[in-house]
Amino acid sequence: LFYRQRLLFFGAMFILVLAMVVFWKEIVLVGRGAVWASGCVLGGALGNFVDRVRLGYVVDFVDVGFWPVFNVADSAIVVGTAVLSYVLLRAELR
Repeated sequence: LFYRQRLLFFGAMFILVLAMVVFWKEIVLVGRGAVWASGCVLGGALGNFVDRVRLGYVVDFVDVGFWPVFNVADSAIVVGTAVLSYVLLRAELR
């Protein structure tokens, strides 16, 4: 997916890191769950970024058969985003 779109991913990574820096105080105020989830998203994005810089592509190695092949960084991004969405929605409802 998005073969040879390195600039797109570098731009997205830059925007993600910038958003995390800009909103860090607000993330911390929401609580530990938001900090943990943000760390998962950022860590996963950085892991994929390192693969793209080093190899030019992301190494996917988890194959469960019925699902597309993925890696640990992809899982961290998905789980972190889901938890962050849940935590932020709960914070908004209070």
